[in-house]
Amino acid sequence: MRLDHSSYHRSLMTALAALGLAACATPTAIAQEAPPPPTETIEDLRQPRPTASERSTEWQTRIKQIIRQHFASGHSRARRDEGLNKLREITDPAAFQPMLELLHAEEDDVRLVMLEHFLANGEAGQAALAWAAVYSGDVALRYEATRRIRRPACRSVLAVIDGSLRSRHDDVISNAASLANALDVFEAIPLLIYAQSAPGGGGGNPTGAGGGGNAWIATGQQMAYIADLVPVVGNGVAAYRPIIGTITEGSVFQVDDVVVTIYRRTVHVALVSLSSRDWGQSTEFLGYDREKWWAWNDRIYQPYRAKRDRDRKEQAAIESLAEEIRRARETTEP
Repeated sequence: MRLDHSSYHRSLMTALAALGLAACATPTAIAQEAPPPPTETIEDLRQPRPTASERSTEWQTRIKQIIRQHFASGHSRARRDEGLNKLREITDPAAFQPMLELLHAEEDDVRLVMLEHFLANGEAGQAALAWAAVYSGDVALRYEATRRIRRPACRSVLAVIDGSLRSRHDDVISNAASLANALDVFEAIPLLIYAQSAPGGGGGNPTGAGGGGNAWIATGQQMAYIADLVPVVGNGVAAYRPIIGTITEGSVFQVDDVVVTIYRRTVHVALVSLSSRDWGQSTEFLGYDREKWWAWNDRIYQPYRAKRDRDRKEQAAIESLAEEIRRARETTEP
């Protein structure tokens, strides 16, 4: 059985404190008593490592245990603080998604500690913040997560935005568009052009999926008439019972080949805001017309960005050359 050196050190200090010997136990003595840290062997390296999914399942069980032991109703403030400290010790990226899912409904202090913990854990934490800003159903949590994402957005955040804008769920697409707008992700403009409207059914089928027209409008007047007579016979009596029918006189307007288009207002606002800021002119005049947007993107916007990038590189080269000349003059002057 192997011992973790750090945990062994903490256990030793706890035991010394319990015996009242912590005051006389010097760091040198402790270092002499502690065994050397274990080293991995070839056999250890050959052992199969748990996958990210397996680690995520293990962390889910562990986080549930922390919630049950520290965040349940009735626990003291000290008990909650102990649980928050345990959450801060979790740095495995595989634990971040189950942490989001399980702590989503906890009190604000727990959720804010979770977001601050993500902020302190590099690109993996930034991706977790972006995930919370897009997929959380809580507006306040999305806002707090967005505030903690660093600018400019790193690659992991851009990957979350890219994948979310390709989603089939309107809420996810809208949240991703808002996040791209807040982070000045101008690279998302082509995806926003595509996502601001979604064409739907119809597809050129004049009879619809069920074999009938897609829609119809009838304008007319119904009149009653005797459609048939049913004989009724009794003792010494015979009669007829009429069957009343109706006939409609007028016109029927049938609508075929219907096309439904979904307009996502939040995505459109984000698109106009991003494109106008980067281009320097308003793009509101393009509306929801996808063809106009693509023409603007291909013929105006992308050439504009390419020219601007070239100008910036040339300006940076000129400034670098000027700095070199200045330094050369300073070294040659007496």
